[in-house]
Amino acid sequence: MELTGPHILDTPAAYDRHDPTGMGTRLLSLPEQAKSGWIVGEKFSQAPAPVESVLIAGMGGSAIGGDMIKGLADLERGNAQITTWRDYGLPGWVDDQTLIVAISVSGETVETRSAFATAAERGARRIALTGPGPLLSEARRAEAEFAEIEWKAEPRAALGYTFVAPYRALQRLGALADASDDFEPAVQELEELAAAMAIEAPVDENIAKQIAIELGDRLPVILSARHLIPVAMRWKTQFNENTDAWAAWEAAPDVGHNMIQAALGGNASESSLYVLALKPATLSAAVSEAIDISLQLLSEHHVPNLVLDITAPNPLGEVLSGALMGDMVSYYSAILHARNPSATANLTAMKSRLDPMSAERS
Repeated sequence: MELTGPHILDTPAAYDRHDPTGMGTRLLSLPEQAKSGWIVGEKFSQAPAPVESVLIAGMGGSAIGGDMIKGLADLERGNAQITTWRDYGLPGWVDDQTLIVAISVSGETVETRSAFATAAERGARRIALTGPGPLLSEARRAEAEFAEIEWKAEPRAALGYTFVAPYRALQRLGALADASDDFEPAVQELEELAAAMAIEAPVDENIAKQIAIELGDRLPVILSARHLIPVAMRWKTQFNENTDAWAAWEAAPDVGHNMIQAALGGNASESSLYVLALKPATLSAAVSEAIDISLQLLSEHHVPNLVLDITAPNPLGEVLSGALMGDMVSYYSAILHARNPSATANLTAMKSRLDPMSAERS
């Protein structure tokens, strides 16, 4: 993208004004976070019996890592069955053969604490990855295995702890195959991507800034497949929280059975939607074709779209790189719209109205 004159995204004053707490720096710290999270996950020990069923309980920014773990686990045979849970209590099928992983960056999340308590009632083995809140105390009292997350900022900016740490923990516990050989090349690629999308990297060299500018005021629809579906979900929630913007995500090949009808049905236009397709290199030919045909149809109906080839040495790297790109696109979009990406007054207002005892009654 060629521009004449300095763009607002290349102006330091814009970041001083709209990002006074340095959210951009925290998001770009993902490579270092990932290394720290890997070490945190190393603290867990081999399970006394094979782990075949895992439920990962969390909410918001503390939950998305579980979806990413599930996406990677589903790629290979022999891994445990992974389920994610964003609610009070636990689903009815959970029993003493299920490993419960409770994740809360704050340690205060009432829904996650409810799941952790219910796990004890079901006789399930449970572990916790948590900040210094009530969940940490509850894990200690129960003599459950835990690791403390030392992160004092937004959970949505802590993916190294909410994804990488439990991912490594489940390898240590025998629920997933060891991915040590994948980790270093994945992080090395991530470091290069972080440098390329840094605040100091100018618009004409920074793909994240370019996408944010291209999106403008359109509603972003993130399309992906397989292990990058959770990354598309992550893009959606990052637009919600960082940019105060609506967003949506879709999955291929299912997109050809529902969304494409609406997208081409006359209520989508160049001024309302922008479809971003996250395409990993490891897709099957059939799923790749489904994405390509979907985008061809969108183009024929004048719905703007863009393919983003998520390149990395392995699926773990694709998840990390795809997530960081979404983080930075949403961040630069916030700056363009004069929003503070770390401010979440609306979420605080919502939580203030919730009855903290509702978890006990679930």
